[in-house]
Amino acid sequence: MIQCSQDTFTITGVVLGTDGSPVSGMTICYTVDGVMHSVTTNSYGEYVLSVPRGSMVSAFAAPGLGVSVSPSRYFFPAVCGNIAERNFRLSPVVPPSLDVTISGTLVGLTPAIGRMVPYTINGVAGNALADVSGNYSFTAPSGSAVVISPPTVSGYTVSPASIQLTSIMADSPSNNFTFTPI
Repeated sequence: MIQCSQDTFTITGVVLGTDGSPVSGMTICYTVDGVMHSVTTNSYGEYVLSVPRGSMVSAFAAPGLGVSVSPSRYFFPAVCGNIAERNFRLSPVVPPSLDVTISGTLVGLTPAIGRMVPYTINGVAGNALADVSGNYSFTAPSGSAVVISPPTVSGYTVSPASIQLTSIMADSPSNNFTFTPI
């Protein structure tokens, strides 16, 4: 039997943003003996949970997408006193770098091996190297703007003159250049 002098107790804390400043308007969700409740932080980032004595309480901040919170939750098996300074700290979630592969073939060009295929990714120049079959590939960050140009080779015409890919979000195969002897 839990012996407590009051019927209701408080659990308090502050939600701090990624820069360490208080976050107002943040939802704090909590369960009291399995029943879900929520409160919102005030303009100072403070929250107050009012819970009955002896309650089992689990509390967590719900920051939304792109943000993680530490600690992920607080758990109190039997509240029998006021509990202070149960603070939450937000941190940005850094997504992994998602690269896409861009590839193609230098069709009709012999020999193709070792030919440099110039490209720009968001305005930054680079070169891909063609293999013995004329295949080339390179990677770019997802969402990039890419321009691919064919190698300059005397004695051939080439089509297309360039390939432009905007906001590329997935692998892009078949960026081919066709070479025709003059």
